Amino acid sequence: MSVMPATEFLRAKPAGWLLAAMLLVPASQAAEQPVHSPKPEQAERAAPKPAPADRKELAAAFTKATPGAIADLKQIEQRVKTLVTRVSPAVVAVEVGYASGSGVVISADGLVLTAGHVGGRPGRDVRFTFPDGKTARGKTIGVARDSDTGLMRISDPGPWPHAAMGELEHARIGDWVLALGHPGGFDPRRSLVVRLGRIIRLAPEALQTDCTISPGDSGGPLFDMYGRVIGIHSAISRSVAENFHVSVTEFYDTWDQLVKGESGSSSEEQPNEQVALTQDSPALSRNRFRSGEETLRAFARVSAATRRSIVKFNVDGETVALGAVVGTNGLALTKASELKKGKLTCWLATEKEVGAEVLRVDEEEDVALVRVEAKGLEPLRWASSEVSIGQWAITPGIADTPHAVGIISALPRKIRPQRAFIGVQFDFSTSIPRIDELMPGLGAEKAGLKPGDLIIAVNSTAVTNRAQVIETLGDFRAGQTIKLRVQRAKEQFDAEVRLMPPSSGRSGRGFYPQRGLNRLGGEVSQRAEGFEQAIEHDTVLPPWLCGGPLVNLDGEAIGLNIARAGRVTTYALSSKLVKRILENLESMPQPTVENGK
Repeated sequence: MSVMPATEFLRAKPAGWLLAAMLLVPASQAAEQPVHSPKPEQAERAAPKPAPADRKELAAAFTKATPGAIADLKQIEQRVKTLVTRVSPAVVAVEVGYASGSGVVISADGLVLTAGHVGGRPGRDVRFTFPDGKTARGKTIGVARDSDTGLMRISDPGPWPHAAMGELEHARIGDWVLALGHPGGFDPRRSLVVRLGRIIRLAPEALQTDCTISPGDSGGPLFDMYGRVIGIHSAISRSVAENFHVSVTEFYDTWDQLVKGESGSSSEEQPNEQVALTQDSPALSRNRFRSGEETLRAFARVSAATRRSIVKFNVDGETVALGAVVGTNGLALTKASELKKGKLTCWLATEKEVGAEVLRVDEEEDVALVRVEAKGLEPLRWASSEVSIGQWAITPGIADTPHAVGIISALPRKIRPQRAFIGVQFDFSTSIPRIDELMPGLGAEKAGLKPGDLIIAVNSTAVTNRAQVIETLGDFRAGQTIKLRVQRAKEQFDAEVRLMPPSSGRSGRGFYPQRGLNRLGGEVSQRAEGFEQAIEHDTVLPPWLCGGPLVNLDGEAIGLNIARAGRVTTYALSSKLVKRILENLESMPQPTVENGK
């Protein structure tokens, strides 16, 4: 294996990351906005001093190579939740031209650290969005391409929430760290996304962690357990659990270049002094990764409390989903779309395989009610409290330790369906929803609509502009039918239009690049969108392990894992929603589907 400098290893794929971020920015936000340039005398300033760190501040769990028991896990959880509240206000979404990324504010007057490939070059207009939705204008100041470091400044008046910078003197391989950012770009419907991991490789110029990060996270901060910025997200690897961050040391080393508004390589001498960070560098054992075998043993008590309330579904001998036991009479809930046609059986914690039968399906939420041919199953206990960002999210199975663990990454929210189309293009010379063209073969054409028709209502809700129509259609999936109220000349009439998914010929992969990005970390669920309320967590969970419960450290179910949605995202239906779904399914007068269909 060839040995590459840390920064070269980090930046093996930055161009691809940047391209992905560029494609994700909505056209309405792509245009650069005029802003005031920062004054040179304001930009040229000394680098901030690192905030102090004292390991005595941290609980005993952080001194251990691996958590040993539930008490350690609770200490980690409490610290993470505290830090999330403290540091989140300083993390921003960054939009530069057609590109989007993340950043972190490090001073009250608005200096922002980011990745060099996000800013691109000095003097560019920037739009910053804070977690509370507030926006600010600014400029890129400087970029050091060799190190992938970048500096920006908010030009609107402050003061601004900001985070402390740290240093790597106290960092150790195995330390717990937090990654914050906006994977996939800023989403106004989603809170800031938080992920937990450990340092797995470490050099003065770079860090590698098992925090899950994705395009759109570029430039976001990596925090240590003191709440200090010790790195900036720079690149991803093929493995979801091995990603790269420029160290804060690189920002100190390139500070003069950054504040002077320079763009280019670092000093010629620097690459020769860099420490190599390669696959052969000292590394954390995979057993000690966040979902490594040794770490999972600390959760054994949770598995012991839940494994008899979980089942594993097979179709023709292949595992397709887990299930959550909801009744002593053998009833279980699981993910409906994974129950493919074939012979359905079920494995229990007793290592016994039994028959199973699908009784009813909630198509809207993709949940199936299944009768398991076994007695004495223990129903899950459901948590009564709301989830909070940073708490442990555990996916137990029928074994002695969980399949995987993560944390709650974002607040529960509605997950809209994948965009579907009625098949019209509007007249963009006016804001009213007047049809300009029809797409051949799609629902609008089949319903008899014509160019010049004006849409005045969607499902009996009046609309007066294009944006309202597009926003309303976003709540519907492909295959569903909507009723449009249409005006043609002086006549008004209703038309039922079936929504259809985009195809490569119409909207293509380029129009929705997120689909490709979601698969950077492996396969995603066939049905991964369109849920009334879902909890987002950072557990790396393959589609065939969805359908079972997501539980807390007390072994109480906080949700039902419903989809692997992307490189950094798994969704679980909230416990409140799951209970309502169960009530509805049990109240149905008769089965609506046949077994295995």
